[in-house]
This record gives sequence, structure tokens and C-alpha cells, in this order.
Amino acid sequence: MTDIFVYKDLSHSVEKDIALILGRITHHIHPVIVDYITQENIEYKSHFGYVCADNLDHFPFFYDKSDCVFPGFRRPINKEKAGKWKNNVFKEDGTILNDNTFPRHIWAYMTMNKAYSGGSNGMWSKSGLGNFELAHVFGHKEDERDLEKEVFSSVDESVKPYGLFTSASNIVLIPKGFAKPTDQMKSGVIVKSGV
Repeated sequence: MTDIFVYKDLSHSVEKDIALILGRITHHIHPVIVDYITQENIEYKSHFGYVCADNLDHFPFFYDKSDCVFPGFRRPINKEKAGKWKNNVFKEDGTILNDNTFPRHIWAYMTMNKAYSGGSNGMWSKSGLGNFELAHVFGHKEDERDLEKEVFSSVDESVKPYGLFTSASNIVLIPKGFAKPTDQMKSGVIVKSGV
């Protein structure tokens, strides 16, 4: 019988160093802008009820001190990507399903004061934003809550994390190729949140 060699996972020994290095190259939206969005959402919440689907639960988007920029939009899970799903109302919960277009709008307006447009003729590449990837500090899908549970002492799992999809403080820019190391690391939260 042949012995099987087991490789040790030594990543935990360098996570903090990687987090500190990546933290220096990650861009966050300034807290003054986040505060402005939070204040605007207090008033916008009442108007939003008139423009959204009747069956949409507002709370996942207008939680206390919400900085959700595009309430009602969320990223679909795989089984919801049927037919023409993009930018259409998902009848089950009244949300509008979107890929990363709406989080990109946030950075496009911050950088160029324009709506996001991709492709070879779009503003994303011309503005220099094409050199970056978007990363979410915390997951915005219900099945992505493991890290949140490890970081916080109490997580209300009945609250859907949908508002984090376009939360100004939850979306960061990180140079292309550098986002992957942060995806499954606890220290990745340190990188993305600037803690």
C-alpha cells in the first residue's frame, strides 16, 4: 500500500499579513458620503413604497442606518436565473434581480458622475475603473452568512441581507486579481471593511 502525502494548509499563518497589504490597495466610499446616503434614505423610505412592487418587504433595504443606494435590487441565486431575469421583478418577493450593474453604478457616479456603461465603448474601462473588481465586505445572499456569523456575536438570520448588494459601505474597489484571496478568509473582512 502506498502512503498518501497530506499537504498542510498554512494560509492561516499569513492571513493577517495579506489582509494588511490588501487593505492598503482597497478603495472605500468616504464615511461622509455614506452618512449622506443614510440620511437621504430616512426620507426616501416613505416614497419608495409608491414605486416598488406591492409584495416587496422594505426592511432588508431600509434597515436602521441603511446606506443602500438602490433599494429593491439584489443579486439572484442560481435557481432564480431563469428566462429573462436580469432587471426584472422576481414575482416571489418583489425584488428586481440584477448582476453587478447596480453596484457598478455607485462607483461610476463617484468617479465620472455618469451611469455605468461597460464594453469597449463604455465608461468603466475609459475611467480606469476597469482595472478594479467590485468586492462586497459581507455577503448579500442568504446562503453567504457564515462569515457574518463568525464576525458578529449575534446575527438575525430571519433578516435577508439583500440591502448589502448596493450598500455604499459594503462595496469596495480592489485591483483586479486581488479580490480572490479575500473571499474565504476571516481576515478578508479586515481588508474590505478597513477595520
